[in-house]
Amino acid sequence: MDAVAWLCWLATCMTSWTLGFVAKEPLYGISTGVSYTMAVTVGGTGSSRRPSTLQLLLDTGSSNMAVATSACCTNSQALGPLAVFNCAASPTCASTTQPATNISVKYIAASWMGHVVQDTVSTTHLGAVPEFPFVAIDVQQEFFKGGYNGILGVAFDALAQPRDNPMTTLVQTLVDRRQMENVFGVLMCGILQPFARGLRPSNVSGAMVFGGVAPPTGPALYRGPVVYTPLIQPKWYVVLVTEVAFNGTSLPLPCTAFNAPKAIVDSGTTNIVLPPPVYRPLMAMLRDATLQAIPDFPSTYFSDRSVCCEAYCDPTNVNSTLMSLPSLSFSFALMGQVNDQVTVTIPPTYYWRPIAVQSAVGTTMCRMIGLSEGSSTILGNVFMDGLYTVHDRRNGQIGLAVADNCDNLAISTKTISTSAMPSSTASWCDCLSNAELNDNLVTSKLPGQRACFIWYWWTYVFVVSIIVIAVCCAILLWMWLAKRRRNNYIREAPGPPPSFLQHQLLDAEGLMTPKEPPPISPCSESRSPSFAGLSMSSTAPHVNEHIF
Repeated sequence: MDAVAWLCWLATCMTSWTLGFVAKEPLYGISTGVSYTMAVTVGGTGSSRRPSTLQLLLDTGSSNMAVATSACCTNSQALGPLAVFNCAASPTCASTTQPATNISVKYIAASWMGHVVQDTVSTTHLGAVPEFPFVAIDVQQEFFKGGYNGILGVAFDALAQPRDNPMTTLVQTLVDRRQMENVFGVLMCGILQPFARGLRPSNVSGAMVFGGVAPPTGPALYRGPVVYTPLIQPKWYVVLVTEVAFNGTSLPLPCTAFNAPKAIVDSGTTNIVLPPPVYRPLMAMLRDATLQAIPDFPSTYFSDRSVCCEAYCDPTNVNSTLMSLPSLSFSFALMGQVNDQVTVTIPPTYYWRPIAVQSAVGTTMCRMIGLSEGSSTILGNVFMDGLYTVHDRRNGQIGLAVADNCDNLAISTKTISTSAMPSSTASWCDCLSNAELNDNLVTSKLPGQRACFIWYWWTYVFVVSIIVIAVCCAILLWMWLAKRRRNNYIREAPGPPPSFLQHQLLDAEGLMTPKEPPPISPCSESRSPSFAGLSMSSTAPHVNEHIF
């Protein structure tokens, strides 16, 4: 039996080495429905106190792991019963530098500051990761709002703090230490979406797959194909939006407006955030459709700060008129096809997002508009809910698929399709914003190297210079060929007739030199040469003998 177990262990190790490390971790939904967390244990064993298990907010829009500590949050009402981390109580916790490195992070309406430590972190299926650097929060302001006691950033290392010496993210650490493929998938089922089926939500509302697209065991987490869009910048998960539409009608805007200055996929943001030139016309279309369906719908509910608890806003009301509104859609560049796009269609059950409002009298199920106005495009949970999103960092692409096999029994009603680019846009390369032109993964300075070739001002100068040089070379070549033809003509042209002296030097046998006798010709036997008026007879050999 021991030999069999050893062989099984060896086979597992060989498979892991060949296929790479893959693990699946559950994602828990915050009860209000605003975001997702992952259970992470921080601290080593060996002391009287057990390691702290924390609920860390999963954030694909940042790169630092930071946890609540006894220094900042022991009496915080926002944390409630959630644990805090105490470095002094962990035998494996230590500061990374002396003195400790301080980090400060600010959000739109919150902030925190802390110092860098390192300790063992672990999850149920990832196992232990020793000496992992993270931030112990010392001071925070409006950061903890219930349901989580830390944050787990899984964007690229380039986004991590401190900027002069960024800390390594958990994903990159697993890639470096475990030979894990540099890819992970995030399943977000919609925390409160089971209400649409008349079901009560469960704690587990999604999953995260480290090291691959498919989980190591169990069914697939998506249905249909995974369609990929190119990653534009390896910092945030920046994508390229090509079209935004409501009820099938596209916004009459250039596609660069959707990407100014960038568009990111971010699980740490609840709503879909859009810049003013996009947000305002889209909200006007949505408002008109809503008022047409519900004429007495209060205008205040179109604000992302207002909660609608009317009967038609109850998530458990599956026959609500609000759910009959048209869908909105976002289209993205299709990987490998610059003339095509992939479109994600979002029904109203997502963009009128469900929310649980807790008060002294209990919990009320309501809805809020899932669109916000901001400085850039952020595709938050309203976009990611109902999708399986593949973050393929190795190949520079983001995969999109419809979520499936959710533990909370939610069934996604989103759809994904591909189509040609709108007639107003020749290629999705034209959708890059000015801020992205000089720093991206899809353009090249020379044609044929990447998907997009952008004509910069210096490109025109370069091309014109090449044309001028080519024309000059052609002119020089033509002149050289003309001169060569002229020389050949002169060399081959017939000369003047020979003079009398030239006739004397030439005979039938050709030119003779003074050092050699003329060749004997058939006529020489019957002709005697004459020299200075002397004539020799045919008996010349006798004469020669007589002389000598």
